[in-house]
Amino acid sequence: MYRFIIFLSLLSTSLLFSQAQHKIMSYNLLNYPGNDSAIRNPYFSTVIQNTNPDILVVQEMLSQSGMDGFLNNVLNLASSGYAAGTFLDGPDTDNGIFYKTDSFTFVANNIIITDLRNISEFILKENTTSDTIRIYSLHLKAGNTFSDEQQRLVEVNALRSVTDNLPPNSNYIVCGDFNIYGSTDTSYQRLLDQSSSGYFIDIYNLTGAWNNQNYAIYHTQSPRVRSFGGGSTGGMDDRFDMILFSPAIISTGDIYYIPNSFVNYGNDGNHYNDSINKPPNAVVSQQVADAIHYSSDHIPVFATFSFEQNNTQISINVNDGWNIVSVPLLAPDMSASVLFPTAVSPFYSFTTSYVQVSTLENGKGYWVKFNGNQSVTISGQLISTNSINVNQGWSIIGPFNFQVPVPTITTKPPNIIASTFYGFLNIYIQANTLQPGQGYWVKTNSSGTINLNLLR
Repeated sequence: MYRFIIFLSLLSTSLLFSQAQHKIMSYNLLNYPGNDSAIRNPYFSTVIQNTNPDILVVQEMLSQSGMDGFLNNVLNLASSGYAAGTFLDGPDTDNGIFYKTDSFTFVANNIIITDLRNISEFILKENTTSDTIRIYSLHLKAGNTFSDEQQRLVEVNALRSVTDNLPPNSNYIVCGDFNIYGSTDTSYQRLLDQSSSGYFIDIYNLTGAWNNQNYAIYHTQSPRVRSFGGGSTGGMDDRFDMILFSPAIISTGDIYYIPNSFVNYGNDGNHYNDSINKPPNAVVSQQVADAIHYSSDHIPVFATFSFEQNNTQISINVNDGWNIVSVPLLAPDMSASVLFPTAVSPFYSFTTSYVQVSTLENGKGYWVKFNGNQSVTISGQLISTNSINVNQGWSIIGPFNFQVPVPTITTKPPNIIASTFYGFLNIYIQANTLQPGQGYWVKTNSSGTINLNLLR
């Protein structure tokens, strides 16, 4: 016989009215650390001191020791409070990410495999709003032959296979070294292709070939005209480094791009086919121009983003082992790995049988396993409905924002509930009150809706 129990003290809620602005910067570091990092580190430090990014995404990182060295010998000497996200060493050079710990929490580095260099999907949460952003860092195939362009297209298709399957209204950007020469490049057209949902937006409408003086203000490579320490020469003449945005980030949602905040740092538009440090430079000091010149064969690019949300937070206590959980709020990203990052098993829903899922839905319950008792905080908007659709037979449901006394629950059509509600706390327990964040088994004798009359 099941014990009757009311789950108490399982959640806490608070309304957040918060806003923050953060600078996200992308920088190709030129085969870092190489054999000359001790020479280049002071120049990188000058760049960081004068840009002060909240998130720094880098390309051409060679190793974990390079990540550690850049963190300790550049970032945290130039400023303080930076940490490095997980580095995954793949073929050729790799991507890395650094972030200010007082502003962001690192969630994951997921790899998108391509034939030449992996694309990284970095997932971070903003600390004050709990907004989730996905940052894709890439370094596409270099060269301007037909085969080079086709290789870039294959790499971009791999990226689009991921972004096209993100939840609606996801906040994501892609940045890095695109090696694209103009708007007719098929990889660029694919990035912007709106035939499916995971497309990107370029805030600049630059048509034709970009390697010309009319587009000088947009160029990012190369800030030097003579060779030293490797890298490309030729002066400022190519727009290889970009940041492109998801549709949600261009609209004024919970995360959005601040208009006119995009900067090709150090490029004043007056150094076409010339070194960026040839005096005068109209936008940075001579010291900064020299630092950009001597540190890498790319200049950094950055943009500023607003993170703001009127959120509710609900903290859910989970137990060591298997749990039945639910999502009581409409989160900006409903991916299971984002909502419950400490889970140690896949998530399983139930219709007529168990099904493994990666994207969660409000109103449903899911089996999932954790290592150790812990609290998971969900942040999002209040649910606008109090009804859950069910099929005939057993279902796992989850309540929304508030506790729901079982005697207040009604159905349409009436009286279709054919069992009591069972939660799980190491064993099945009959529940008198449904708690947000928990999941419950219930049986119905026909399809219909369960209406949760909320206890406020």
